[in-house]
Amino acid sequence: MDVRVIAATSRDLQQLITNGSFREDLFYRLNVIPIHLPPLRKRKEEIPTLAWNFISKFNQRLGKGVTSISNAAMERLKSYDWPGNVRELENAIERAVNLTSGPELEASHILLPETAARIGNRSDFKRAVAEAEREALLDALHRGGSIRKAAKILGVSHTTVINKIKRHGLSGNPTIPW
Repeated sequence: MDVRVIAATSRDLQQLITNGSFREDLFYRLNVIPIHLPPLRKRKEEIPTLAWNFISKFNQRLGKGVTSISNAAMERLKSYDWPGNVRELENAIERAVNLTSGPELEASHILLPETAARIGNRSDFKRAVAEAEREALLDALHRGGSIRKAAKILGVSHTTVINKIKRHGLSGNPTIPW
């Protein structure tokens, strides 16, 4: 029987061998063709390509029609350190594609662990939801350039947008297009 094993780790196996935490003989059996790939946090320029690849995959699998990513959503993806590397990015994109009902992924659809870690109880959850709603509202207002266009982007009435502007204390914000 001919068996080939591909193994990957983010740990320093040489250090683990020195510490006695990893078997030296196993290391030499596995270490035939080493490939050193920097973590995703050091390859941020690859995030847009990977994100689009995953969006395409999940559009097909989930029957969705995501055709764009907002600038805020892409910045959110690029600013995160991705300790789980590409697998964590893939999970974040799958979650985002599941959460969106429209053709564009918004920043509020990108749920990352630092957001989830803050959601410990009901009041934390409400605060996180309000924060995501505020981000989505601001993003739609800036992209649309007016309350009516923002309402269309969000799929709500213009009075709902006005009420949410008031609820989030954005009424006097000079950067909001009235």
